[in-house]
Amino acid sequence: MILVVNLFLICGIFMKTVHSTKLQCENLSQLAHSENEYNYGICKIHVDQRVERNQDGQSILLNVTLSSSSGCQTKKPEIKGYVHLSGYGYYKYHSSPRTWIQAWDICKSEGGHLAVPNSEEEAKFIGKIPATSYNWAYIGIHDLFKEGKYITVHDETLIEAGFNKWLAPNPNGGTNENCGVIFPTGELGDDSCSHVITFFCEISY
Repeated sequence: MILVVNLFLICGIFMKTVHSTKLQCENLSQLAHSENEYNYGICKIHVDQRVERNQDGQSILLNVTLSSSSGCQTKKPEIKGYVHLSGYGYYKYHSSPRTWIQAWDICKSEGGHLAVPNSEEEAKFIGKIPATSYNWAYIGIHDLFKEGKYITVHDETLIEAGFNKWLAPNPNGGTNENCGVIFPTGELGDDSCSHVITFFCEISY
């Protein structure tokens, strides 16, 4: 990754700090050109800065080039208890059964939401997360507002969300089953919101 930044600095009015180096008009002769490397865990950032006085004598031009290895911008931090699917987010299977509303609250308390599959790839990934067998588990879809019209916890239709594949004959619970679940196959189903079952949380990045 290479990022080039060009900044105009007005003498006596504006002072810019780049990695603790203060650029002031009287210091231009000392800061005409410098190069440094900074280590940030998995990333090594190379900073090449050049400073030039503009022709008007009252401003300076700062050219900063930041470069790093390609993996630096794609590496994601680990989130305790969650597994990562590149391009989507982090997911956690909660094996302690809860109602759908209780599951929603737990996911929110962890900084996320009930999992919402946005593609078949993501749905299959979520369904295969548990190391132990399960029948089905809550995710972040429901038809609580209008029977048969399933939406996500983000108020999107399933078509808008990108995934709408149900395990036949689901959804088949009518008004008795208004909360969405996912099967180990990654397909969708419906269940009663008051049933106490396991669930998946998601943290999106």
